[in-house]
Amino acid sequence: MKTNMRFGIGALLTAMLLVSMAFVPAVSATEVTNVTENTEDGDIGIKSIGLNGGDLTVDELNGITCSANAGSYSGYYTAGLTYKINVNWEYIDTSDVTLKTAYFKLTGPDTTVDDVSITDYPGTTDSDSGTLSVTFTPPNSGYYHWQIYCSEGSESDSDTGDLILK
Repeated sequence: MKTNMRFGIGALLTAMLLVSMAFVPAVSATEVTNVTENTEDGDIGIKSIGLNGGDLTVDELNGITCSANAGSYSGYYTAGLTYKINVNWEYIDTSDVTLKTAYFKLTGPDTTVDDVSITDYPGTTDSDSGTLSVTFTPPNSGYYHWQIYCSEGSESDSDTGDLILK
């Protein structure tokens, strides 16, 4: 009797798992990094989407090299949907250059700015990495852009990311 009951509970839990998996939305991991759901007043829907906005790198190996590579996203406009644009940055300190400041900047479609500066001190390894983020709620469908920028000394690079909503 107990064996049948355990089997029945196991079968029920397995069936519940399979049914719940059918309701998980399919999202492309290359474009969308996270989705937050709004459950206020029992209304379940997407409230915000995290986008891969690109990468910034300052590398001091054999001098200074800056590189900026912005991402893009295309989708359908949803009123009230907020996009969080995330840009990864990395500073690689090799002690080939000292007493300079590496600078990373993200400017969102509404001119909101997130930035970080790292001063390169002699005798230490100041390598670091992180993420810059801005949020943006489009007022309607259209083309929106963000700018990414990095620099150290006289070297710099920039790129433009695109948010295309139909």
